Amino acid sequence: MIDSSGRSTFKELDFPSILLFYILVVIGIFGIYGANYQPTHENEFLALSSNAGKQFMFLIVSIVLAGIIFVLDYRFWVNAPVLIYIGTLMILAVVPFVAKDVNGAKAWIEIGSFKLQPSEFAKTAVALFFAKYFEDSRVKIGMNRKTFISLGIIALPAILVLLQNDTGSFLVFSCFIFVLYREGLNILFPLVALILAFLFIGTFILGVWELTIGLTVVGLFCLMFFRRKRAYQYLIYSIYGLSLFVIWGSKYATDNVLQQHQKDRLYAWFEPEKYSTTTAWQTVNSIYAFGHGKFIGRGYLKGELTQMELIPEQWTDFIFCSIGEEFGWLGSLVVIGLYMGFLWRIVLVAERQNSQFARIYGYSVASIIFFHFLINVGMEIGLLPVIGIPLPMVSYGGSSLIAFTVLVFILLKFDMHRSETFSRV
Repeated sequence: MIDSSGRSTFKELDFPSILLFYILVVIGIFGIYGANYQPTHENEFLALSSNAGKQFMFLIVSIVLAGIIFVLDYRFWVNAPVLIYIGTLMILAVVPFVAKDVNGAKAWIEIGSFKLQPSEFAKTAVALFFAKYFEDSRVKIGMNRKTFISLGIIALPAILVLLQNDTGSFLVFSCFIFVLYREGLNILFPLVALILAFLFIGTFILGVWELTIGLTVVGLFCLMFFRRKRAYQYLIYSIYGLSLFVIWGSKYATDNVLQQHQKDRLYAWFEPEKYSTTTAWQTVNSIYAFGHGKFIGRGYLKGELTQMELIPEQWTDFIFCSIGEEFGWLGSLVVIGLYMGFLWRIVLVAERQNSQFARIYGYSVASIIFFHFLINVGMEIGLLPVIGIPLPMVSYGGSSLIAFTVLVFILLKFDMHRSETFSRV
């Protein structure tokens, strides 16, 4: 299905977004080479046996794939979300039975020497189907059936990913709450979700009984303050009940659902010094790497902590601390600035769409990339627990780079036809 209008719409292509995307990819290749560099060994920059060389090949695949997306008629992506979504669910359901166990997760399918992670592509499938359902069903955000169905669209693949023990990818699906907020979700819902998250964290810091007693005291005080306003009292009862459910549910999940390595990561997050030689080894040394880089860094290929291999698999989920050691605070700030600029362009592209389908898809793209960026950087500087989420376009990984290429360039293809109303094609 070739797009016959390609020449006439090529001038509408958002080149700043493409430039920022591939600048980050190139930074990633140099970062991966630096993270693997050993001054006492022979290091060929683009040797296919090296991670940097493999990532360069993934870059070539990304460019070819982007070209294919631009050549395809955009209506293919508009009309196929249901089939793509169903196909993705079927693949996700099969993965736990055919994938090999890697660090406790069964999320990768081996195709020859290449490892494919279907959950990376599931985000694009959800974004497309999510946008299609919103436009076709004319969903209005609120406490109604259509809103709950849209949440189910997100929840179903997320649950299948969780069954693979891939907690990081599972959590990424929560980023769609930003899209719901853009489409009219009351700000109270994200705030309540944030409060419940803090309660979950509180069960580890304060303890279950301590938190329950404190919450009860606060609840009784609020009831006395609003003793003449029955509506507020019902609200207090509801919040109190939900909070207790989260607190004790967190304890149950910790004791009976989470695997030992997941528990260890949570405990290590709260007490990194205590676990500095075991579970928190990566986090503690990652923080040291940033501190070692100081303001302008040690220099490219001069990261001493990186070359001592103190951070296992640093070229994947912990690539940012390698950049921080070699280029310092200044270099880290430049990379963060590139991400902020790229996200700003994605939001700008999303906002100028004439179609609700393209706008919702655009905000889904921005939300997915922002969540990846936030969690990855947060865990590398110790603000968040280690949950295994790559830094978009920069971390090593073919599945990740190809998946982000598909995710982003479908949006840029839509942008080339932004004056059109997709629901009428």
